[in-house]
Amino acid sequence: MADIPLQLCSLSTFLSLYLFLKPNQKVFNLLFFIGLLPAILSMVTPDIVYQFPHFRFLKYFLHHSAIPLSVLYFILFEGYRVPRKAVITSYLTLNVIAVPIFYLNRLLDTNFFFLANPSESETLLSFFGSGIMYYISLEVASIIVFVITYIPMGILLKRENGTTN
Repeated sequence: MADIPLQLCSLSTFLSLYLFLKPNQKVFNLLFFIGLLPAILSMVTPDIVYQFPHFRFLKYFLHHSAIPLSVLYFILFEGYRVPRKAVITSYLTLNVIAVPIFYLNRLLDTNFFFLANPSESETLLSFFGSGIMYYISLEVASIIVFVITYIPMGILLKRENGTTN
């Protein structure tokens, strides 16, 4: 059951594929926040036991590098932009998606979205504690990542609009 593609990066991949087939601003907003910086962070501290040149190692890094590249493609070539209010709406959307994933984890004894616990290998999530502190840390870290992810988009929008606010 752990092989079901229900990780955050799997969701990002599905959103990217959907956007290639059908334009949708709301889908892009969520993809922007969960597909740009989180995929890069997962490559910095990968949750993988295989070493180079194993196929799974190569697949992991190719997959996780394709996600932010797709986000950049949609920004550069399709003209997508993300409004500031999307920080909160995407954060709330992700939390709504996480609720059934949390219960699915409990039902299937899995760890999708790393909601059950940090990964077994040493990643950034390893420093988030355990129990309720783990969930609080996840929530705080995710809003911080969303805000940091938005900063370059905010700068881009200001430059394009010619404002100095």
